[in-house]
Amino acid sequence: MTIRPPRPSAPPSSRPREGREPSPSLLAAGTASEPHREIIDRLAQALKTTRQVPWPREEKQSSSGFLDPGLPPERHKEIIDRLAHELRNPLMSIAGYIDLWLKRTDIDVAFRQQLLLACRESKRIITTANNLIVTASIEAGTLAVNPSQIDLRSFLDELLRERQCQTAGRDISVSTHLSLPEVKADRMLLSLALWNLISNALKYGSEEGSISISPYFEQARRRVVIAVANDGEGIDQSTQLFSGASFAGPKAGVKDVFTGLGVGLFVVKGVAEAMQGGFWMESSKTQGTTAYLAVPSVS
Repeated sequence: MTIRPPRPSAPPSSRPREGREPSPSLLAAGTASEPHREIIDRLAQALKTTRQVPWPREEKQSSSGFLDPGLPPERHKEIIDRLAHELRNPLMSIAGYIDLWLKRTDIDVAFRQQLLLACRESKRIITTANNLIVTASIEAGTLAVNPSQIDLRSFLDELLRERQCQTAGRDISVSTHLSLPEVKADRMLLSLALWNLISNALKYGSEEGSISISPYFEQARRRVVIAVANDGEGIDQSTQLFSGASFAGPKAGVKDVFTGLGVGLFVVKGVAEAMQGGFWMESSKTQGTTAYLAVPSVS
């Protein structure tokens, strides 16, 4: 038997009176079945929380970070942690259920495409929330690193398997040497940093092109370097300078990897430094961009 997606219910006819905020119950009523109502209520509560954050009223000065520049980094972290967790946690549950549905073989093609879209977007927002949390920790100087020994071959396989809905239809190759040593890194932070590089390569590489992930061992420096390369339009030198600044963008008119909040490469750089590694980029207008993430090796 083939399962097809349910027909969407009609939107609620009642609207809140002008000047009043819609309550979570109004947002959920008539728009979702009972199992999903709790998720919608939690999302509505997250929106309500953002309106309750006590923003300071001091006159703003020139900013070198994000949010109000008058706030200390510790206060930045507190606010961002609260908002990002409210956004991320419900979506993690949703993404988990979507992954389970995608493993089924009795759903039709149209429904599977809808699930893939929902999977891509939910995981994209989860990554954004994680980037915000890590960025706030970096700027506050409180990023905690819990290193462990990691086999990169199995680690990369697992990372790409978890991101299948975001890489569907794209050509991604992983090349690892049998002699590649294990690395000493924080699994969560390494996963976030690598996905930031891969997602940038996917976004700015050509649709028909390929993405290559090539770790190699630098024995003299006792580290493993992971190169992520695409064959899309390169990044000019003036734009690459922004890869070390949070919430920064390039000069007007420069196409770059900073669409949105622009925290991805800042996170990669901060994570690499916290794990005693490094991050740099090489780019050519005709040969694409290669980003390098270096992490200490075990041997």
